[in-house]
Amino acid sequence: MLIKRSDLLTSPGLLISLSLLLINDFLLKAIFNNPLTGKLSDFAGIFAFSLFWIAVFPDLARSACLVVALSFAFWKTSYSEPIINLWNGLGVIRFSRTVDLTDLVALSVIPFALFYSTRAFKRKQTEPKWLLTSIALISIFAFTATSYRTKYEDYSNKYYFAGSKGELFKKIDDLHLTYFDLPLGKDEMESGRLEFNIPSSMCFDSIDADLEVVEVDSQTIVSIKKLEHHCPQRAGDREKLLAEFEKEFIERLKNGTPQTKHFKSDVETPGFKPPPAQYPTPLRASPAPAPGKS
Repeated sequence: MLIKRSDLLTSPGLLISLSLLLINDFLLKAIFNNPLTGKLSDFAGIFAFSLFWIAVFPDLARSACLVVALSFAFWKTSYSEPIINLWNGLGVIRFSRTVDLTDLVALSVIPFALFYSTRAFKRKQTEPKWLLTSIALISIFAFTATSYRTKYEDYSNKYYFAGSKGELFKKIDDLHLTYFDLPLGKDEMESGRLEFNIPSSMCFDSIDADLEVVEVDSQTIVSIKKLEHHCPQRAGDREKLLAEFEKEFIERLKNGTPQTKHFKSDVETPGFKPPPAQYPTPLRASPAPAPGKS
């Protein structure tokens, strides 16, 4: 790929927006998981994406920005679904995206990107080829990485635990079962809808879990709503995701085994001691309802 505006490719505007896109997609979204982090990727991504193509086609800057705007608008609508399904059917690299028309507000940054490109300082020296190639490759990865999303929402698995929801939530926190080792939020516990990352060896050290927790009489039922990882889909991923979830979450809950592999540490922490038990009876998980329960 010929970069005609190398000064733009190495400009602070593109590098900062590119860094923000990567940090948000691979860190902030997993930690906060709120509408702000969702929109932040769109704004940073569109700004960086526009500058990237202006750097490639500087003489067609306005046309490049128009194509970026139309492409993003099409991508975010349901009209792009047949093309995405056709591509995914090839089995090369699967792409996915969330249809949300409110994301189109991010198109408002394109005029700023165009304005910035006309004011960017043009250096006289020539940047090393390896530097331009590296930035170009990182840019392409950043623009496509968030579209690598393999999720399954057709699990019917339910897991039954003795005790109340409160006991279960406390044990999740005490055993440090989430990847970022953050306590469950008040809103999550009140609604019974949990969304967090679980340590895994599948992809980027963690998988996403969306669970529903309900209390029926004297037991608590955990249902899988969605399991997801952020790498291209491979054969057997559905089963592997379920196996990882049961191994790193359900089995640890059932056996009272604390999680010692988190974002802060890539290896098992030597000498980690489980928290002292504070439960009159251990929580138990079973693949089927307890006798006499439905």
